Amino acid sequence: MMCASSSTGDLSSLSSSASNSPAAPSPLLLDRYEIRSTLGEGTYGTVYLALDSKTGDTVAVKMIRGNEDEEGIPSTSLREVALLREISHHNLVKLYDIHCKQRHLYMVFEYVQTDLRHLIRRTATTQGGNSASTTSADTAAMAPTTSNSNSTKKDHPVPVGLPADLLKSLSYQLINGLAHLHGHQIVHRDMKPQNILIDQRGYLKIADFGLARMHCIGVYTGTQDVITLWYRPPELLLGQRVYGTEVDIWAAGCIIAEMATGRPLFPGDSEVDTLFKTCQLLGSPTEDTWPGMKNTLTEWRDEFPKWRSVHPFTALRKAIPTDNMPDEGIDMLANMVRYPPASRHSACRLLTHPFFDSVHKQAFEQP
Repeated sequence: MMCASSSTGDLSSLSSSASNSPAAPSPLLLDRYEIRSTLGEGTYGTVYLALDSKTGDTVAVKMIRGNEDEEGIPSTSLREVALLREISHHNLVKLYDIHCKQRHLYMVFEYVQTDLRHLIRRTATTQGGNSASTTSADTAAMAPTTSNSNSTKKDHPVPVGLPADLLKSLSYQLINGLAHLHGHQIVHRDMKPQNILIDQRGYLKIADFGLARMHCIGVYTGTQDVITLWYRPPELLLGQRVYGTEVDIWAAGCIIAEMATGRPLFPGDSEVDTLFKTCQLLGSPTEDTWPGMKNTLTEWRDEFPKWRSVHPFTALRKAIPTDNMPDEGIDMLANMVRYPPASRHSACRLLTHPFFDSVHKQAFEQP
């Protein structure tokens, strides 16, 4: 939605196909926004890059088409508007304005240049030391991060993910944004690299709140088909019906691990495959490692293959052997990517983890 480097921005429901797309609006949309280009279009609408004629700012205008045959504006868009009008934080994408015109909903967002998925692809290096080009923006994003960063020793393995300082900076900002959401009793439910935007200064913005829900004691849902498969926690894969902010913590841990290695932690091609990849790394859950699991996980089967239980730290250190993630970072991840949801650390608690001791936190408070 706000990102230029993806054909669909953070509109995960949009496809790259331009068939049946609406006619381009007039050059001055809503009598204010000068359309510069189309960032993405698909089933539900179109995202335009535009210039705000009143402020001179570059913005992203997300146009959602009303459905004449059904309920009108999709409920996900209405939910996104409702939530973003209630909350504001520098690690959440800003909604500037909304308009309804001719059965269409227009949402005007701040424009953010790239998303985390593309940043990982651009900056990740290989074991052989060959790396994709790193832009000046990527380098600048590392500058305000840590006070005492140590250079990688020559005899250590070459990192295969983001540079250590950038990894720590983005991890802190990601958890900081989640802490604000969770503090307002909001569960995002769709955390993935495509929905995490990065601007040219290295500031991170969580986006796409179409699946977000208010959370009190627990979020009840008739389906567990939320959160993109690779970042979906085991309780949802196994049919748990009541859940809360812990699902975002698991997803964020998977995302941070991916920033460290340049590859997904659990890249399953189905729910069962994702579950089995999780069990292969962490071991199969048992009543000892996940008390009460058989009472809440409706899809668990005793016939599932059994893998030996491994402490999360040991498993994650083996899966993330790169220099850009020190043991302190692995310890933090081990408190995020663990089976019992209640045992995962909250976002507020994670912000105080020693992994972030060297982060210049004030540098990210007023971007």
